[in-house]
Amino acid sequence: MPDSAFVHGTERPLPEALRRLARHVEVVVWLSVVAAIAGTAYFLMHPLESGAAFGLPSSVKAFGGDERALRLRLFLAVAPALTLFFLTAWQIRDLFRLWARGPVLDPGHSRRLVTIGWLLLAGTAVSVATRTFMALALTIDNPPGQRQLVIGFSLHEFVFVLFGLFVFAFARVMSEAARLADENRAFI
Repeated sequence: MPDSAFVHGTERPLPEALRRLARHVEVVVWLSVVAAIAGTAYFLMHPLESGAAFGLPSSVKAFGGDERALRLRLFLAVAPALTLFFLTAWQIRDLFRLWARGPVLDPGHSRRLVTIGWLLLAGTAVSVATRTFMALALTIDNPPGQRQLVIGFSLHEFVFVLFGLFVFAFARVMSEAARLADENRAFI
């Protein structure tokens, strides 16, 4: 599939390509939000299936207790991750909307990228905490000796960190490019 900035060997104007990309990002953000809400609803309706979906060991099983209380605990365990996801998705959506409107090299865009970078790094801690709280939520009603505390890192956390650092670097590049563009405008 050809790059969206190129059509039949000719380059499209950047604003048009960014507007098209921004529309795609908008669709992906909305689909992701719907999937996150639907997934959360599904696991709240079927709480005993949630452990495997969150990467918990198969030994993490709830053995009984009040199912309404279990659902509430699971919702409280996943709420910070959902909130962080929604904040990050909206920041990304808004950034692409700004790029689509132009100008691309604006100092405000690099500040928004820094915010996205921090949200991604926060996602590392929230991801680990969510799995820990999910295991606690699932097993807190278990008899003594069958409750579990799970603290672990997966490849996802390293991806969060790497992507967050990449976004920080990209923010620096954007900031420097905006500064150079301002200097060049001053010479003209």
